[in-house]
Amino acid sequence: MKRFQDTAVLITGAGGGIGAACVQRLFAEGASIAAADVRKEEVDRVVSQVGLYQHRSVIPAKTAASH
Repeated sequence: MKRFQDTAVLITGAGGGIGAACVQRLFAEGASIAAADVRKEEVDRVVSQVGLYQHRSVIPAKTAASH
């Protein structure tokens, strides 16, 4: 059994660096991932690399607050 099977994880900053590494590692360990980043293209790239195709892009907070 994988260590994070049946565990949901929210990873912020998932588009690069430590956040991207966390997406890759936790997904490999069986976690359900919610990947968030203000850089849509970067988080899309990371999740497609690991095969995490069902995801939602996150609207940057400053954009959401301005509406």
